[in-house]
Amino acid sequence: MTNIGAHAFAQRLLTPVCLLAIVVTCLVPDFAVAQPTIHIDPKEFDVAATRSAALAGDARKMGELGSALILGAGVSKDVGEGLAWLEKAAAKGDAQGALMLAMLKLDGQIASKDEAGAVKLIRGVAERGNAQGMALLGQLYLKGLGVPADDKEAFKWVMRSGYMGNPEGQYLTGLLFAIGRGTKADVKQGKDWLSKAAAQGHKEAQVALKKLQ
Repeated sequence: MTNIGAHAFAQRLLTPVCLLAIVVTCLVPDFAVAQPTIHIDPKEFDVAATRSAALAGDARKMGELGSALILGAGVSKDVGEGLAWLEKAAAKGDAQGALMLAMLKLDGQIASKDEAGAVKLIRGVAERGNAQGMALLGQLYLKGLGVPADDKEAFKWVMRSGYMGNPEGQYLTGLLFAIGRGTKADVKQGKDWLSKAAAQGHKEAQVALKKLQ
């Protein structure tokens, strides 16, 4: 494929699509991305042990309990209590709980829609060095969701995420290089970053890489 053809393909990947769910959740700037926040296996989830640990102050277990309650995964569904546990998890610095809560605030179907609150949560997680948070913050800047659209700022955050080995960050960095969004277009670098993500099993990166060959 010529550079012009590669550029056109990558640009098509940036057509407006947004899919925002709960467990298999995503924040997409202009293309669909599946990015689980907290994985819970209802068959293995021990609600009593998780609740005990959460009550004892375990921030990660607070996030797991909150997510399980919202989803009704291994426990009776209770959205109000679930949100309360996610708030506690986020306040104690649990990255996954904070990102889950942020997604719900962006979506506005389960939690009250609050873009500013969601951005604050995601930025906090990103600034504490969490690669998934960095990738999500970059996507906020790409879409202009809760923050002014800023392709250069978006590129900065997704590239940081990619350098930390996050496949979503690598995938986004590759696409942005391929089309020259937020950075100078460089299809070779785009392929290199997509290859990194593809090697980690990122399906969208694998597809994009094949199209860019």
